[in-house]
Amino acid sequence: MGKRKIGNLWEVIDLKQKETFLCIDLKSFYASVECVERGLDPFTTNLVVADPDRSVSTICLAITPAMKKLGIRNRCRIHEIPDHIEYIVAKPRMQLYMEYSARIYGIYLNYVAKEDIHVYSVDECFMDVTRYLRLKHHKYVVQSAICDKKVEIERAKLVEQAKNIAKPREKKSCLSEIQLYNSMVLGIQNYYQLATCISIDCREFHRRVMTVLTNRLNTETGSMLKREDGTITQAEKERFGQSKMIRYVSGIDQMIYPIAFIKNKIPMAKRSIVCSYTKEGRAPIHTELNLNQYVLKGLREKISVGHSTEYHDSKISLFSAQKGKCAISGEEFADAEHVAVWLKVPGSLGGFERYKNMVLIHKKYLILLQELPQAAIKDLIKTLNITKKMLVKINSLREQANLSAII
Repeated sequence: MGKRKIGNLWEVIDLKQKETFLCIDLKSFYASVECVERGLDPFTTNLVVADPDRSVSTICLAITPAMKKLGIRNRCRIHEIPDHIEYIVAKPRMQLYMEYSARIYGIYLNYVAKEDIHVYSVDECFMDVTRYLRLKHHKYVVQSAICDKKVEIERAKLVEQAKNIAKPREKKSCLSEIQLYNSMVLGIQNYYQLATCISIDCREFHRRVMTVLTNRLNTETGSMLKREDGTITQAEKERFGQSKMIRYVSGIDQMIYPIAFIKNKIPMAKRSIVCSYTKEGRAPIHTELNLNQYVLKGLREKISVGHSTEYHDSKISLFSAQKGKCAISGEEFADAEHVAVWLKVPGSLGGFERYKNMVLIHKKYLILLQELPQAAIKDLIKTLNITKKMLVKINSLREQANLSAII
């Protein structure tokens, strides 16, 4: 075993592991760029990059793969191309090619550290990918992590928000600052969870954040940072319940999410048949969701008179998102006629017919979202067998619609 320095970190390496390098040569780079700029396919388009104004013997800097298939050799001269072949002549634009090359290099940096990349030319480079591969079951698998630049950015954001938790900003409470921090944690974990080394990067984030919170929440009477001093929701329990890194601020009932408690997600290959834009492509999506195809078909065929196309599409999307169930009772819809769309913020209060402002409920519950006498509502609650859990959801919708809560 040995070690080598990567940035400010030392990485342990296996000296017996064979080094692995990639050599990347962008295919017909100049010609491909010119085709892309014109909206053409370099594999089917005859194009050469050359300056015919110089002379008929000028050298072609690049030709497309389509021309190579015709037997034209690369780096040929203009007059050597047979007269019967039709082709486009593009004048060289080196600045444009450099810009494309820089953009491609930026993509490399999302996966490989800059010290492991050796740029050989505008369209060629070598990469040392030894440390990005590890032997598993006699096969090499990719090791990936958050790139250095993003690590610095995300760490700075989390540390700054941790400071806001210790000392809330003007017109902000400690609770709201914790909630914002938690949303940042979920965003980072969800976005980078495909990286195989995500837990290593997140442990560094956690260490820096806890250092800030521990120091800034330490008072003369003791630390305000507690291990057990609040509640935990069912969703939080499922995601972070096994973690020993959960912390609370004294007096605040909201937990601070442990960013280091994360396991990488294995990416699954997407089937080529799946597509949101064709009838055949959408079929597997709906089948895998185990939706009631009868109700789904009814919703598709039911014309929403007086409503926009976005309204109709959002209704179908909501049906899939809610897994074909009523947002109040959780029961599956048995018929498309039972499905009612409720605007969380009604149009009279400035609400729009958009996905985020819509929810699907059984039409029998619509009457409970009207302004009625409490006595009449109580009778309806008994008739419809409304449970306490359902009543909480109903009151939430009533509150957003500026209606009084059902007591």
